[in-house]
Amino acid sequence: MMLMLFCLCVIALDVITGIIKGIKNKKFDSSKIRKGGINKICEILVLILGLLLKNALPHFKVTLNFDILFIISSYIFFMEIVSIIENIGEINDKLIPPKIKETFKKLKKEGE
Repeated sequence: MMLMLFCLCVIALDVITGIIKGIKNKKFDSSKIRKGGINKICEILVLILGLLLKNALPHFKVTLNFDILFIISSYIFFMEIVSIIENIGEINDKLIPPKIKETFKKLKKEGE
C-alpha cells in the first residue's frame, strides 16, 4: 500500500512541476494538460489494477513468482521521478547538475 502512496505522491509532484514549467516557458496549453491528465488517470488505474491483481489472484488459485504491484509501482515511480527531474531542469537549469541532465537525455533517447 505504501508503494501506491509513493506513486501517487510522485504523480502529483510531476503534475505540479509540469504546470510550473508550462507557466515559466509560457507554453501553458489546455490540450497538453488534458492529455497529461488522462495519462495520469491511466497510471492510477494501472496501480489499482496491480493492487486488485495482487489481492485477487490468490483467490483464483493463481500464483505469480513475482509481486506484480511492486513491478507496476516501481515502473511508475521511476518514470515519474525522471519526468520531475526533467521538469525541474527546465524550470531552473542550475538545480540539476550537467552530468545528471546528460544521463537523462541519453535515457530519453534510448526510450524513443
